[in-house]
Amino acid sequence: MQLGEAPSIATLTNITSNVTSNVSSNQSNSTQCVDVKMGQVVLVKGEKIIGVVSYLGNVHWDSESKQYVGLTLSDPVENGHNGSQRGRKYFECAPKHGLIIPSQHISRKIEPPELLQKVTTLNNAFKECYNQSQQMKQKYLQIRQTLTRIEGENQNL
Repeated sequence: MQLGEAPSIATLTNITSNVTSNVSSNQSNSTQCVDVKMGQVVLVKGEKIIGVVSYLGNVHWDSESKQYVGLTLSDPVENGHNGSQRGRKYFECAPKHGLIIPSQHISRKIEPPELLQKVTTLNNAFKECYNQSQQMKQKYLQIRQTLTRIEGENQNL
């Protein structure tokens, strides 16, 4: 991308993919459960899903010895719920923004400094896009004003 050139949707998509890939590339390949606590941000194994831990414990439809993690997601997902699963409420979140998964499906925790760095990278890319769109808007308005002036001059001929 050249200086002064607006980033394309493909460029922004590439930036967000790189951020998610960088988070994913730090995953552990072990099948051990990750030690998580309520309120921590985690990455789900094999998915590009990041959520906040909202429930830790067992569930009524499975063995009491099996541990589950309830996640609140920032975006809705196809099989998501509102924190209630199979008729029982485990935590609260917006509809389709909740998942309950076995604890071994948690890949790793995402620590606050790493999360902040990723958010900053995305925020800077969107700021640049916004600034460039404002520059393009100004150029468009100048061209439109020039065309209107030329049309007026042509009518006076």
